[in-house]
Amino acid sequence: MKKFIAIILLLVISILTLSNARIQRVEATSKYIKVSEYLELLAKELDLKPGKANTANDYIELLTEKGIIKKGQFKDYNANLKRGDMLILLSRADDYLYGSEIDPELVQLVIDKRISDIKKVAASKREDIAKGFIKGFLKGFSEGDYTQHRYLKLNGAIVRTDALNILKMLKNKELRNKISPDGQLIRTTNLPNNAYMFPYILANFPNRFYEGMLAFEGIELSYNGVVIPLKSPEHYAFPVDIGKTKYGSLFVDEKGRYSDFWYDKVYSRVWNTFNVDYRTIDDKWIDTMAKTDMQIEVDVYAESLYEKLQAYVKDMKKNKTIVECDRVVIDPSFVYYGNFSYYIRCYVHYRIVSTKTKAKYTVDELLLGPNKSPYNSILFSRTGLVDLTGHKLGEWVDGIFDVAVASAINSAKPETYGVSFTEWSVKKAVPYER
Repeated sequence: MKKFIAIILLLVISILTLSNARIQRVEATSKYIKVSEYLELLAKELDLKPGKANTANDYIELLTEKGIIKKGQFKDYNANLKRGDMLILLSRADDYLYGSEIDPELVQLVIDKRISDIKKVAASKREDIAKGFIKGFLKGFSEGDYTQHRYLKLNGAIVRTDALNILKMLKNKELRNKISPDGQLIRTTNLPNNAYMFPYILANFPNRFYEGMLAFEGIELSYNGVVIPLKSPEHYAFPVDIGKTKYGSLFVDEKGRYSDFWYDKVYSRVWNTFNVDYRTIDDKWIDTMAKTDMQIEVDVYAESLYEKLQAYVKDMKKNKTIVECDRVVIDPSFVYYGNFSYYIRCYVHYRIVSTKTKAKYTVDELLLGPNKSPYNSILFSRTGLVDLTGHKLGEWVDGIFDVAVASAINSAKPETYGVSFTEWSVKKAVPYER
């Protein structure tokens, strides 16, 4: 009998041991973190100590008193913590530790343009989510090269290991992601060979965007046959030094908004250059293009400008030109100075739908003089070479181009600036070894 009881006890102990081991394995391999568990860890990170029994409710009560949890924010404390809710908690905890000094306009910019899935969460949560992103707590996911927003997967559950690592960022700001002045994620690894030229490198922009030759590179300045070494910022300025030029501050918008005359004119010029159809082009297109140009400010120049636009329309109709573009991206971090002009680099996603122009010409045929390239009947350029050698009809192209602006009247007045030079040459975007 005793032997039988011993066997039964041994079996019970074995079953319990195996069951406990299985439970521990399940807990150990749990991918996500519960709301209540995270709140306790967050409170401890903030050195908040309840004076009661140290239960989950005590920590929740403490965080509510400090304004880190809002009443009714969580319906189920045993549910998995969502990425958006984690961002909200961290942003409020950061405010509790350090105070908040984020520009409301930047917060709104991030809500409007920098987080692609923010409209999937309640409007009441968006401000804190935007602040948390600006503070660098969550990197998110890229939605492709040359995009200026991130997908944060706000309604998805946060992985436990990620949650614990991100929590360390609360007190150690060096661990946080770097965000640009206009709310874009900055990349700090695998940088382009000329990263020193820029105030920062954007995560969504490939090295190819940065490594193309700048307009002043390879240029020599001479006087009476004597070569004069180029000096910064008198003769040129990298984007990182643009504010040091005489009028550089006119073109540096620290908030990164595209409402300035500068961004509007450049964007409009590029968009309308790459969206033309010989069947529908009209005088409205000509007027729109003219308004972006520096010559429009001077009557005698304006007359010449209209003549060139009209000549282009005539040529492109004869050539049966159709070009379409679905995206133009310009960024304040890529404004530089050289050749007495300010330049901004643009990304253009376009294709040539129709043209009678050949894909290849001889060098002599391409260099017939200003505005005489055969490709000038495809893209308008008042000044600058148009070189679309090797184009294929219907093929989408990632174009990278530099557009120059200057003033024909008074360079000290921002309103007199307009597009002065456009060189539509894909070759200019080839990475340049420095």
